[in-house]
Amino acid sequence: EELKASNEELQSMNEELQSTNEELTTSKEVRGKRVDEALAFMNSSLDRMDRQGIKTVIIIHGHGTGAMKQAVREALKMSIYVRDFRPGEMGEGGDGVSVASLR
Repeated sequence: EELKASNEELQSMNEELQSTNEELTTSKEVRGKRVDEALAFMNSSLDRMDRQGIKTVIIIHGHGTGAMKQAVREALKMSIYVRDFRPGEMGEGGDGVSVASLR
């Protein structure tokens, strides 16, 4: 009976983790990288997050000249992992970040 209770507890904990995972938001920073490095990093990160069930990612690209921001947003438009994205709001980092909702 103890073993049965433990299995039920484990199953319950696993279900809780899965439902929590759906709500997870994570961030990835690409500032300081070259555009090609940043896009490769972003794509592999999106793939990994998709497999982990993460639903939202904040990509920190900064302001700078705007080249990184433009490249990141163009890549997000084309990404198979991204449902939609938007610039960050004031409390999220403003226009220095992009917030993407994953599929």
